[in-house]
Amino acid sequence: MHTSDVVARLRLLQQDEDENLERSTDEFGAYVDYVEDEIVESESPVMDSFYLQGGNRVLKTMMNGRQPKEQDDSEGRNVHGSSRKTFRNYPYALYATDVKFQPAYRPSGQFAEQKTYFSGKYKLYGYKLECSVAYPGVAVDLSSHEPGSKSDVNLFLKRMDVHVEMLQKNVEELEIEGNGEGAAQHPIQWGVLVDKGNQGAEGVIRTIQPKRKPRGSELSHQDVARNRLVSSDRVLVENFFG
Repeated sequence: MHTSDVVARLRLLQQDEDENLERSTDEFGAYVDYVEDEIVESESPVMDSFYLQGGNRVLKTMMNGRQPKEQDDSEGRNVHGSSRKTFRNYPYALYATDVKFQPAYRPSGQFAEQKTYFSGKYKLYGYKLECSVAYPGVAVDLSSHEPGSKSDVNLFLKRMDVHVEMLQKNVEELEIEGNGEGAAQHPIQWGVLVDKGNQGAEGVIRTIQPKRKPRGSELSHQDVARNRLVSSDRVLVENFFG
């Protein structure tokens, strides 16, 4: 085939492609414009879902991590308003925190880079997200994604400054006599419900967490009963992930 024939054929193909694009624009152009103007991919789908469900009131709660100041603090711990709006077993806990593992395809690159995304617990590649949920089921904090190999306690401690700020009592709350687990060690903080994977964080944050079974021994009946109470309150954040 001569060069001139090749050029002529390419021109015909280009002409057909141009005509096809024109037809597509005529048929679907309005829809494409609508999608570009109206359907914007969200960078925070979880946050946006709560915003759409509750509007500005819910968004304000999520940003502040606390209810509006006009709530009455005169009857004990009342960050969430009345006692009906606190965790049943640990009313001095401000929110519950958990980590969600999201599976993903094995990343490209060198093995040293790939293995940071491999979770030994789940035997899968993926990412982790840390989310905090306050009663009665409002997400008050969501982390950016982290490699799947990172432990839950490392994720928690990496964001320690966020938790310290959110859990800190205000001036009025400091006047309320502190009680409950961790009150003596962390008198200016509300508690946070975490799971067993956060052992060690109690030194810097007022964590409320189930006790691990001692090596070569068993938990006491009292510890077993307490673990059930902690797990019962933590159901809120576990159900949030589905």
